[in-house]
Amino acid sequence: MARKSKAEIEALAPLVVHFYENSGDKSVSKACQHFSKTGVSPKTVRNIVKRYTEEGRLTHNKKSGRIPKIGTPRVVDKVRKLFQNDPNISVRRAADKLGLPRSTVSDIKVKNLGYKAYKKEVAPKYNPDQERRAKRGCRKLYREKLLSGNGKIVVMDDETYCPVDPTQVPGSEYFHCRDKLEVPDKNRFKSKTKFAKKYMVWQCIDELGNVCEPFVSGDTMNAETYKNECLRKRLLPFITQHHRKEDVVVWMDMATCHYAEVCIQFLEEEGIDYVAKADNAPKVPQARPIEKFWSLCKTQYKRRKVGAKSLSSFKRIWHNIARTVAQRSGPALMRRFRGRLRAIAYNGVHAPLRKA
Repeated sequence: MARKSKAEIEALAPLVVHFYENSGDKSVSKACQHFSKTGVSPKTVRNIVKRYTEEGRLTHNKKSGRIPKIGTPRVVDKVRKLFQNDPNISVRRAADKLGLPRSTVSDIKVKNLGYKAYKKEVAPKYNPDQERRAKRGCRKLYREKLLSGNGKIVVMDDETYCPVDPTQVPGSEYFHCRDKLEVPDKNRFKSKTKFAKKYMVWQCIDELGNVCEPFVSGDTMNAETYKNECLRKRLLPFITQHHRKEDVVVWMDMATCHYAEVCIQFLEEEGIDYVAKADNAPKVPQARPIEKFWSLCKTQYKRRKVGAKSLSSFKRIWHNIARTVAQRSGPALMRRFRGRLRAIAYNGVHAPLRKA
């Protein structure tokens, strides 16, 4: 039986006493049996009857202690209005602004108002034009390429850079101890190299969660490399293996080399549909699950004790990691892709990031 609050018990007390006096023959056991059927604990019934028979009252004793002088209803209302007008204000600044102790503002915020502090989520920063173009681009991709009638499958590609040393992969790290001074420096501090060696990785992923063979290089991406190593050697075989050319649309990011003339010409000659640069949506990682795929792969690589010793070694390691992550998380990553795209298309760039 769920435990009842003080207010609920005091509201129940008249009913218990009425039954006890009129229908229960002044029997506590009968009252307990009757109200247990409605989910009231026998202990609660006994306490109500005991207060009535011994003290002649139905309510609890008033809480002892002095009447609050600082946390008055007027002060509580001031705190509420301050947090409503500026949800980002800290308790320290609010206390300084109202001339109250920080502990008082904190207690009012939590106990009287029921407010909680939440961590801000990281989101891309947009200017008005970028926000408008992102919404328009997602809407055009969703309505013209993905809705029934066209029914195309999205294949998105991207590249990322991964440090060769696993300890240099970004991410929070922790250590556990009773006294920090007893922990060796190698466990206590996270060393960071200013210019860590990195490899570039390119891959594509489709809506079913399948990923292609990775392209790994120690150089940056350019148009010729993108055309020959990514589109010709990896993207095209990937599409023909899993789909028909006419059933897919390639969603590239807006890197200049991706939209070079030689790359666009290759896609058109092969009959592969793609999102034109003028119709593309800038800065929407919340709608591109491949960004989360990179994060999962780097997390797996970060767990390694020893990094890759050469480019060929890194290729082998990343190939195995990418395949494992795709098998384990690929379909789950893509499951909400269309819903997120639709949310941006009709409700704005921050719609997928809003959570209850």
